[in-house]
Amino acid sequence: MEKEYYKRIVEKFSSDGVKFSVSADGRGMPLIELNGADKKVLTNLFSFCKEDEALQLDFFENLICVDTNQDFFLIYQLYSTRLSQLVNIRVSVERYSPKIMSASKFWKSAYVFEQEISEMFGIVFEDSVRSLTKGHFFLPDNWIGFPLRKDYVFPENFEGIEHRRAPIRKEHKGWG
Repeated sequence: MEKEYYKRIVEKFSSDGVKFSVSADGRGMPLIELNGADKKVLTNLFSFCKEDEALQLDFFENLICVDTNQDFFLIYQLYSTRLSQLVNIRVSVERYSPKIMSASKFWKSAYVFEQEISEMFGIVFEDSVRSLTKGHFFLPDNWIGFPLRKDYVFPENFEGIEHRRAPIRKEHKGWG
């Protein structure tokens, strides 16, 4: 069922390529979808979600990253503590130049989620309230690569610790 607050967002931003869909996972999770990470559209969309009286999405609940092997998509989960409503916004991000505007200037708590995704997937969050280049938060500072990307190959040895886990996918078995 399409909720009124989803309709409000789509009506406001439909000319910017924002559309509404319901996920096909059987749960019927409504999504606002944005194809591409245009900074101006994201800025206006985030500002509208936070400041609009009918939405009041004042709580940054979660940020999820999915690697599809062709690109990434992020799902922003925003919640209104006053109105008890949740909005999910899905944004696609290019795989080979993964950059997107930071949501941390609208919701300061977004920084922690962005830092994790930056370290694990290599997505750069531009204009963050904090610099994401001052070392790692979740991984050791000398870690190389982005371990949650589908194309990541784990090192056989890291600081004297051997990694002997069996390959998860066939492309990790000797590359041949």
